[in-house]
Amino acid sequence: MSGSGAAGARPAGLSLLAAQTTALGLLSGFVIIPASGLFLAAHGPRNLPYVYLAVAATAALLDPVLTWAMRSFTVTRVAVCVFALEVLLIGATYAGLEASGASWLSVVLQILFPIEIQVGFVLVGAQAGRLLTVRQMKEHFPLVVSGFSAGFLVAGLVAPLLLEVLGGTERLVAVTTACAVGLLGLVVVTGRRHRDALEAADASPPPPSTDDRPAAPRRLEQRFVVLLFAYQMLSALGTQLGDYLVYDRAAARYRTADELARFVSVFSVVLNVVALAFVALLAGRLLRRHGMRLGLSANPALMTLFVIAGLVGGASLGVTSMVMFLALGAARVSDIALTDGMTRTSINVAYQGLPSHRRAATQARVEGLGVPLAIGASGVVLLVVQRLLDGGVLAVAGVTVAVCVAWTLLGDRVYRAYQALLREVLRRRTLAPSGDVADDPAGGVVPLDVLREQLADAAADPERVTRRVRAVRSVRVVRHRLDAPAVELLAANALHPVREVGQEVLRSLAHADPSLLDLRRSVTVAVLEHDARDLVAVVHALDVLDEIEAPTDRAHASPLVSALTDEARLLRARALDALGLTMSPQAAARAAQWIQGDDARAVSAAIEALEVNAPPAARTEALALLLAPTDRDGARRCLARLARAGRVPPRPETTLDDVLADLALDPAARWRRPWLRACALHVAGALDRPGAGALADEILRSNGTAGDASVRLVRDTAAAVHARTVA
Repeated sequence: MSGSGAAGARPAGLSLLAAQTTALGLLSGFVIIPASGLFLAAHGPRNLPYVYLAVAATAALLDPVLTWAMRSFTVTRVAVCVFALEVLLIGATYAGLEASGASWLSVVLQILFPIEIQVGFVLVGAQAGRLLTVRQMKEHFPLVVSGFSAGFLVAGLVAPLLLEVLGGTERLVAVTTACAVGLLGLVVVTGRRHRDALEAADASPPPPSTDDRPAAPRRLEQRFVVLLFAYQMLSALGTQLGDYLVYDRAAARYRTADELARFVSVFSVVLNVVALAFVALLAGRLLRRHGMRLGLSANPALMTLFVIAGLVGGASLGVTSMVMFLALGAARVSDIALTDGMTRTSINVAYQGLPSHRRAATQARVEGLGVPLAIGASGVVLLVVQRLLDGGVLAVAGVTVAVCVAWTLLGDRVYRAYQALLREVLRRRTLAPSGDVADDPAGGVVPLDVLREQLADAAADPERVTRRVRAVRSVRVVRHRLDAPAVELLAANALHPVREVGQEVLRSLAHADPSLLDLRRSVTVAVLEHDARDLVAVVHALDVLDEIEAPTDRAHASPLVSALTDEARLLRARALDALGLTMSPQAAARAAQWIQGDDARAVSAAIEALEVNAPPAARTEALALLLAPTDRDGARRCLARLARAGRVPPRPETTLDDVLADLALDPAARWRRPWLRACALHVAGALDRPGAGALADEILRSNGTAGDASVRLVRDTAAAVHARTVA
């Protein structure tokens, strides 16, 4: 048993989405390979800026139509129409090339290439947004995107062989047409198999409260979309300039259409092998460990370094030098690898922060228009640099460096806006269950010195202490802020030995002065780090119990499994309260409602929002604690990372008997929950474990005849186990 729950299951439609991106990669490869060979041989690279301008003009005409369609129809219907039109356009281009051999028809394919990639990923991303939750998107979408690299790789490998068989570059367009038909068929199959999920998401009306949102959240969303649009513009502009630099240097080395087509094929193979290796080996790990911030900034930062290397090589050794050629090629390879492995996933995750009814249309507008407009902007930049300023390839490389630096800086701005948007998402009611979050009723007035004594008294009744902490909160909050003496006392007891008491302390500290951010953050980090260490024992105990195979024995162990799962839920509840110190308490409380509900999308959205807004020093600990009750595999991966960093103890190598003894005797005073200890004793006796009698005897000796009800529960269970072993 995995113990990961539903969250760890393979998402529906993942294979079909990957098949679509693979077909899109094949199609794109068989578009650009013949298009580049024919165009560069006939017109040269200096005419590429005019193609870029034509791309922008075409996109400006298509964008209103695509945006309207995404708002009005299901994504499946839009995708079928788009790819059907593409089949007709490519088929007509092939017929024209066969009939006349006119090289100007390659311009059609050059214009189509960037538009069909962007629109294709918009449509795949829109389907993924309906079939996957935001957490599943971060986990699995890099694999979906890798299909594009795989398809492009196959096209690069096969194209040189087909050139020999078919006898001409223009005849590769027949293969392009077949690829377009295959992609259309996959979209139809996906729509039929997952009709309910794809159409329900499109048909759902906006939440009733959306129109009543105050101006501030609307401005926050608008600012986020503007930043996202600007990011995509700079991303596409940097990519296009890097693409131009590679083609410019290639055209200086290779002359004929067939030579250029072969170069593009070989370069595509290298590029996509690197991209696939990066996606398979590193992309997912980097995204899980460092999140969207790295996903948005790594690509432009690395590309900047490679273009600077090419610029230095060209200036010192000449623009025809191999150093410049290889550096610019490496910049292009890194751009594609990181785009496929991290940037596309980060961007698609970012759209999940927007209200569900506006995601598809916003994505269509940002990517369907923003990216082609940036391609047009690259045409303008190139014309200005080349024709008006009489600049060469070094000048273009310098402009590319400037664009990549701005792109890197904007990536951080987008991430910060995403954080703020997710905090606002938690405040809104668009996904939250009905009903308000209210504090518990208050008790009477309690002097701080009395509370201090009770917090320090290990024998004090936890329920009474909890009520008095709550009472202090109710009477010492002035103008919505807890006074300084109460804050000092509570902060010192955030890690109270009784978790429920510590949890109430955290809820009270949420009313501390917001200006005490350092104190709030330090308490949050301390609680998360402490509880992550306890979580190691919880997860390990559950894993050991999962290894029990006999159905009868599993039934006997089920109460202990439930008790340990409750322990994981308690740790998650404490993490939520701790995170409430560094973000709005209302937002943290809303997240708690979502996480405890049955809506998988709401659970995923809450975990994403909390992880992104958690203090960076304990972000992995926070994610482990939030995932543990429902996605043990995800929590286990987080704990393994923490163990490698020395932040939590390594996974212990213990047997079932060791685990039961630790739970029953609690030598480290970790569990402190009588029901958990009693369940461990019960399981040891029910499974006839060799050490069950010794455990029971030790409990009876250590607990004596204490009269507390919770102690009696453990003692009575020990007595029953002792009687069973004696008999």
